[in-house]
Amino acid sequence: MRRLTFTGYLKRYCCELAGDDTQSMFKLCNLAATNSPRITEPLFLLVAMNGKVKNLLAAAKATRLEKEYTQISISFPTASHILRALEENDKQLPVRYHKVYRSYLSRANRIKTDRDVSLLMREKTLAAMREKKLSKYRIYTDLELNPGNINAFLKYGDATKVSRDTARAIMEYALNFSHTKKNRS
Repeated sequence: MRRLTFTGYLKRYCCELAGDDTQSMFKLCNLAATNSPRITEPLFLLVAMNGKVKNLLAAAKATRLEKEYTQISISFPTASHILRALEENDKQLPVRYHKVYRSYLSRANRIKTDRDVSLLMREKTLAAMREKKLSKYRIYTDLELNPGNINAFLKYGDATKVSRDTARAIMEYALNFSHTKKNRS
């Protein structure tokens, strides 16, 4: 899986907010200036990351966006200046722009976060397994899961082998397990 880039995120986000697959700066600028103001920040950031701010300023001429875009482009003349301002939470850049960046970070770090949460659930599962003398065999048989993946997850802590939902299902099964609960035929 490829790592999500800030520019890639901004492209998808602008298209999503526009309700269209367009990447036309002029169309997006028109939407931001009229009936889709939420596109304002991601559009500027996208254009800045691509080094096309002058083109955006021309497209924003005589719209409500012109003043804001001009001020930001003067304060942060290059993509590296904007990225530094976002990373350092520079108060000179409006909060709305920081929200877009935090949203990107959240999305980009989602996989790592899911794996970290899965490992925390693994610890609870292992504790419940020890307490209830529950085997891995019983878990993957009862839940109809892949034995190799469950073993890699529970024995070696390989969180890449199970999804967060599967880790949760395993944990809940272990926490709620009772030997008398399941009558085997």
